[in-house]
Amino acid sequence: MLGPSKQLTNLSAEVRSGAMVSLEIRRHAERASEEGSGRALSAAGIAAARGLRRGAAEFALVISSPRERARETALAIAGRVDEMSESLAASPDEALTQQQYDAMRSLQDVLELIGGNEHTLRFARQQLAIWESVARRLRDGTTALVVTHGGNIVLPAALLARRLGTDVAPLPLSYLEGVRVDYSQGRCRALERLPANGNSPVVQTEIPLGGNLSQALRVGDTVRRRAGPWTPAVQSLLAHLEAVGFTAAPRSLGFDERGRAVLAYLPGDTHGGWPEPMPPWMFEDVTTLKRAAELLRRYHDAVLTFRPPPAAIWHQVAPGMHELICHNDWSPYNAIFREHEPTVMLDWDHTGPGSRVWDVASSAYT
Repeated sequence: MLGPSKQLTNLSAEVRSGAMVSLEIRRHAERASEEGSGRALSAAGIAAARGLRRGAAEFALVISSPRERARETALAIAGRVDEMSESLAASPDEALTQQQYDAMRSLQDVLELIGGNEHTLRFARQQLAIWESVARRLRDGTTALVVTHGGNIVLPAALLARRLGTDVAPLPLSYLEGVRVDYSQGRCRALERLPANGNSPVVQTEIPLGGNLSQALRVGDTVRRRAGPWTPAVQSLLAHLEAVGFTAAPRSLGFDERGRAVLAYLPGDTHGGWPEPMPPWMFEDVTTLKRAAELLRRYHDAVLTFRPPPAAIWHQVAPGMHELICHNDWSPYNAIFREHEPTVMLDWDHTGPGSRVWDVASSAYT
């Protein structure tokens, strides 16, 4: 057990190459309503935290905010506190007021707050950096427990959720709720919302994926998008790509009962450019740029044998010669990345007749 005076002063450590590690990050339990009780948590809060109790060996590392309510929560769950971090107690007041926190209902609420307040974005990034530095300290296959405060979880988790195409709703986080974050090779691979009464993720039926026009939602292993007059032609194109073995495009699964286009969901990292700007490597890493060009060339080769339906309607038709169906919107924000390499082309709604040169020029411009 750690005394309250010991603080975590150095969170940086050697990156363990290839390690698969996890963080269980939870908000503290319910606070005591009476001052002078000698405890920071209420009796109900202590009982609820003990309901999450795990064996001492379950967590390779237990880190807490130095505030008593967080430390008592960590002790109730894990039976010990290895270290305390002042960074986990940093107040997000400039970034997130209590009124704003209580008013949160969806991931979009959080993203709008982050996108409109530089203090909020900076704070979220700082907390993400703390999580990543803790993950770098863990050995392969181990888990750390991190006990902190609601705003210190929601803001960074929203950035991860946007990047991974998952969710952290419903919001706000109640006592003991939190997230589980999985890291591999030093990078976040998965994010799950944790309820207050166990370690099973909260299942969401519809998860916003961004897209100011497509209104894309993840539903289970599928993506639902707004359909348009061009959608049948796009679905025909995607069916052709699947038939010729081009695996860098999502499978078309037709329409759902609400008339939305249905696509197979593909995991990976996406970067929409908002609320976080796109990382510099997207435009500066030579390997990334080469892979993007090679993927576009592979698509052009695969689409050469495609014969559009006679009455096909396309969203965008290029001027000049028409030798194939262009993607017309190949850019970093329409790609799935793995290890900085684009592996899947997204957002096929703008496809239409054009030339290779037109598609390459359009990609270079965007």
